[in-house]
Amino acid sequence: MRRSVRTLAAGSALAAALLTASCQAKEPTPTPTPTPTPAATTTTAAPVTAAALPTGPVTAAQLVAALPPRPAGAKAWAGRGGPSGALTQKQYLTVEFGAAEAPKALAAERQLGLRSGAQRAWQQRNGTQVLVTFGDYRDRTGAKAAYLQIEAALEQDDAGATDFTLPGAADSYGIGTAAGSELLVLAGSELLHVEVKSPDSVGTAKAVALQAYGNLCRLSDCTAGSTS
Repeated sequence: MRRSVRTLAAGSALAAALLTASCQAKEPTPTPTPTPTPAATTTTAAPVTAAALPTGPVTAAQLVAALPPRPAGAKAWAGRGGPSGALTQKQYLTVEFGAAEAPKALAAERQLGLRSGAQRAWQQRNGTQVLVTFGDYRDRTGAKAAYLQIEAALEQDDAGATDFTLPGAADSYGIGTAAGSELLVLAGSELLHVEVKSPDSVGTAKAVALQAYGNLCRLSDCTAGSTS
């Protein structure tokens, strides 16, 4: 379901513009919020605070450890563009943009601060296929610009789809159809992308993203920023 509309010409120009806008925009001062108590039927992400974060850049091992585990009974499948686990920049871009566009997107994504990636893909007993991808950026500014770039591509492809978000995440955007769904979430300086092929794709995408988002927020500050 990841779209071919993310071409070099549009992607590079948009990425550069978004990076400039993000750098010029003043980030709002984060304010402490009490941890919500979700209702039984509500899936709400609750990131840890910045005080609990490790120091230094996120390592490849930390990124891989943050991937949701493959559910019991599910079998691994190759996903796209790279192995399950750590991804190089080129492998990550192949997953996100496709093999043809990945080399063209490399310079623009490096300008945004892309460092590496990680992915895990599995197929459950009922046939549901899940692909979880992490993009690790140098800082939140670059990750937010990359988020907005992919969000814009998803919005172009959401005709007839149901829009949804991950409650508790300041920046998230998802589209769901009868065949499957995609959910994009900004987690500090990390970009989380979940793709599910299943009739119950939205519920599955939210559940997988909730776990992944919580893990990433233990590596990078998810308390800053807004949906603007």
